[in-house]
Amino acid sequence: MSDQHSQIASRTLVVLPTYNEANNLEALINQIQSGFPGVHIYVVDDNSPDGTGKLADSIAEKSPFVHVEHRPAKLGLGTAYRFAFTQPIIDSFDYIIQMDSDFSHEPREIPSFVTELSANTDFVIGSRYVLGGSIPNWSIGRKLLSRFGNYYIRFMMGVPIADCTSGYRGFTQKSLKSLNVLSVKGEGYIFIAAMAKAGHDKGLKMKEIPITFNDRAAGKSKMSNRIIAESLFLATKFGIQRVLHRNRNDK
Repeated sequence: MSDQHSQIASRTLVVLPTYNEANNLEALINQIQSGFPGVHIYVVDDNSPDGTGKLADSIAEKSPFVHVEHRPAKLGLGTAYRFAFTQPIIDSFDYIIQMDSDFSHEPREIPSFVTELSANTDFVIGSRYVLGGSIPNWSIGRKLLSRFGNYYIRFMMGVPIADCTSGYRGFTQKSLKSLNVLSVKGEGYIFIAAMAKAGHDKGLKMKEIPITFNDRAAGKSKMSNRIIAESLFLATKFGIQRVLHRNRNDK
């Protein structure tokens, strides 16, 4: 890796929210670091009963590039990112990457995000639904359901993004701070879509890049009926509010 890439890596922070990811975490961190040497990693663990937090601490003891934060309980993906994005550690980095901790996002694609961010893009979204994006091993039914969910959320929120629920993203520090994440609604995966809406409404320079989305390597999915219901409810609420606001402005 060139000196320039090493310098960029040292200015990059990868945020990993974790809950019961002991079977994935160490291998994931190793792949992130080997693929982008010098990058820093910020693990935010929700008191995982499987020992993920303790494992993260043991890794951090051996590496100055790994940082760990412990929260008292499982509080949801949205609150984990909201917490991480407002911590002082963010101030030390120019580029912030968020990704899942279960290998559904390819660590080797991190440099592509940073390349876009360093080329004056404010907010980069890893997309399954742009040219070059893929979802191996998904059934046709699962793909259609995901597409429909994305279309519905995109339509209701008024966000012209093909994959507004993708959790693989990158921000410049400046753009992330401009979003005022404490005011972004949603405690589950809808938070991810709400962040896309916040970026669009703020007028940030946003770009989707193709990614490969895999099934998790090990462990149990965190998706639940409650999370799906919250996502649909809040997307519908956003849509109604958008229509009412537009109608008031037309009068």
